[in-house]
Amino acid sequence: MKKLFTLLAVAFAITSNAQTLVYSTGQTYGDDWTGWTTPVTSNVSTQMFSANTWTFGVSSSYSIETTRAFSINSSDIDIYWAASTQNAVIEILHSTNGTTWTSVQTLSYGAGFQQQTMVVPTYNPQQENFYLKLKMTGTAGSPPSAIFNNMYINADLGLPFSSNTVSIAPTATQNIQPGANGTTLTATESSTADSREWKWTTTSGSGYQSFTTAQTGTTYTPNFASAGTYYVICESTWSGTPEESNEVQIVVSASANIGELSIGKEVIVLDHTLFVWLQDANYTVDIYDINGRIVVSQPNLKNCDMSALNSGIYFVKLYNADGAVQSVKIVNP
Repeated sequence: MKKLFTLLAVAFAITSNAQTLVYSTGQTYGDDWTGWTTPVTSNVSTQMFSANTWTFGVSSSYSIETTRAFSINSSDIDIYWAASTQNAVIEILHSTNGTTWTSVQTLSYGAGFQQQTMVVPTYNPQQENFYLKLKMTGTAGSPPSAIFNNMYINADLGLPFSSNTVSIAPTATQNIQPGANGTTLTATESSTADSREWKWTTTSGSGYQSFTTAQTGTTYTPNFASAGTYYVICESTWSGTPEESNEVQIVVSASANIGELSIGKEVIVLDHTLFVWLQDANYTVDIYDINGRIVVSQPNLKNCDMSALNSGIYFVKLYNADGAVQSVKIVNP
C-alpha cells in the first residue's frame, strides 16, 4: 500500500507541481477509512472493518457504496482510488448537497482478482463543501471478496471555482480492435465554449496530446490504429481558460489475439443459444462482438441466450482459474 501511494505521489508531483495533498486514507496499516458512512450493501455475506482496508465476503451479485463529506477550496482536484476486485465496476460520484449525485468516472475489472487505481484528473467540485460516493458493483469470484485499498486527493489551492464545466459520456471503458470505431463520446458543456479539442494519452491523468487531425466537435468516435490502452478527454476553453473533462479509457486489443486457439466441441451455438461444456470448476466466459466490445461476461457460464444480440460473428474467450485463455469464433444465426 505504502509503495503504491509513494509511486503515485512522485509521478504526480512531476506533472503537476502546483498540486497539494489535501486528503489521504488507507495508505498505511494504521490509517483507517474514518469519516465514511457505514456502507450500504446488497448481497454482502460478511463485512470486516480493519485498519487498512474494508474487505467484503460476498455471494452472487453484490453492491457496496459509502459516502463522505469534504471541504476543499479548489476548482482543480485530482482523485486517486485503488481497489481490488474482479468482474466488477467501481465508480466515484459527486454531489453538492448529499442527495443528487453525478457520476464522475468508472473503472471496469475483468476476470482475475486484481488491484487497479482509478485516476480522476482536474475535477471541479463546483463548491468548497461537497460529497463523494464510492460505489462498487459486481459478481463474486475467487476470492469472494472486494477491497477498498486506499485513496487520496490532490488539489491546486490557487484556482478559484469556475462556473464552466465539461463532461463526456458514456463513461464506461470501451474495448475495441485496431482501426475499428468505438462508441461515440459526447461532450456536454455548461455553456457553449469558445473552442474545444479532444485529446488522448497513454498515461492516465497526464500527457494529453492532440490527435493528428484535430478533433474539435462536440462528439468524438474513438479509433486507434495500434493496440494499447488509451485515455480520452475533451478540453473546452472559455475566455482563454481551459477546462478538462472526465477521462474515458479505451482498450484496443489486437485482432490477431482473437480466434488463435481452438476450443473445439466445448463451445457450440444452437438456435441462438450458446452452450459451454468445460471440466474446470472455476472459469469465466467473455463474449465479444465484431468490434471487440464485450457483450457478455459471466463466471462458470453453461448456456447463454443470444437471441437479443444481432446476428453475425462473435468471439468467445474462456479464462480458467490458472489464467489460461482459449478463444473461438462463433456465428449467431
